[in-house]
Amino acid sequence: MQPAVSWYMGVVLIVSVLASIASLLMMQRSRGISDLEVSERKERFAPFAVVLLYQGLALWTLTGLPAYIPAGWIALLTAQMVLLAVALLITTRFKASMHMMGITGAFGVLIFFNRQHALGLDAMLPLGFLLAGGVAWARLRIGVHSVPEVLVGSLLGLFGMPILLGILL
Repeated sequence: MQPAVSWYMGVVLIVSVLASIASLLMMQRSRGISDLEVSERKERFAPFAVVLLYQGLALWTLTGLPAYIPAGWIALLTAQMVLLAVALLITTRFKASMHMMGITGAFGVLIFFNRQHALGLDAMLPLGFLLAGGVAWARLRIGVHSVPEVLVGSLLGLFGMPILLGILL
């Protein structure tokens, strides 16, 4: 992959993350959401939809390039969008932890690509579990989630991302 394409991909992905954060801040300021934790389940639809929109725009932008974008990157962004859409459906009934979905989803991606490409990262797996455990403990400790909410978010990320990547690749 050409270095210019790598830079472009990085900028597109960073802008989509920054736009999502800025939108959440604007939603809070305009009272669209009560707090940045989006603790009220009924308020979660709009932030999820906005993040999905930005991810969709990032995917559209990257697939529209007249350059080669590795299938793994496209699959990763697509899987992330599908998982977020599933979480959006779940969150209408149940407040799963998106922090846990994110951290275990990243861990699931690492496990998937480590196995698929023999990256030799097996020694780092305990670190991933330790990091995920720390995030779970923090979410419970500050009282923003219950154990079932943390578990559902964890399972969505840990199993959802590798399954979706396996389907997409």
